[in-house]
Amino acid sequence: MSVASPSQLLPYGPHFVWVDEVIDANGVGIRTKKRYAAELPVLQSHFEHGPWIVPGVLLIEQVAQSACLAGLLQAHEVGMDAGATGAQFVLGQVKARFYAPAYVPCSVLAELDLRMGRRMIGFRGQLSINGALIAKVSGMAMRAPR
Repeated sequence: MSVASPSQLLPYGPHFVWVDEVIDANGVGIRTKKRYAAELPVLQSHFEHGPWIVPGVLLIEQVAQSACLAGLLQAHEVGMDAGATGAQFVLGQVKARFYAPAYVPCSVLAELDLRMGRRMIGFRGQLSINGALIAKVSGMAMRAPR
């Protein structure tokens, strides 16, 4: 499934969307991509005089937003209005292991396996740049109370 703009589904403002593209998604997995450009003020400020490295918490947020998108896409597929049904998610727990830095500029691919429940999404996945593993992330997101 292709989504024209993840920002149309995610409940965040334009400066806090960490998924640019959904490559494919189904009930058991999702693949997304984010391009981290040197022009982003948060990246310029991370190490002010370089090298610019994507902070690990933003990579974790990319994974969490990817899992959230999977839940929202699933709600959309069955005809539910995600906003009206309260289908927004909050991160419950996360575990990450980083293997290499993400130097800016870069495009980071997130590939997640999902366990979808009525009230939560379990996820396990990896982040890579040009096929090279940079992190493994697992966790759980829960539906936010209305």
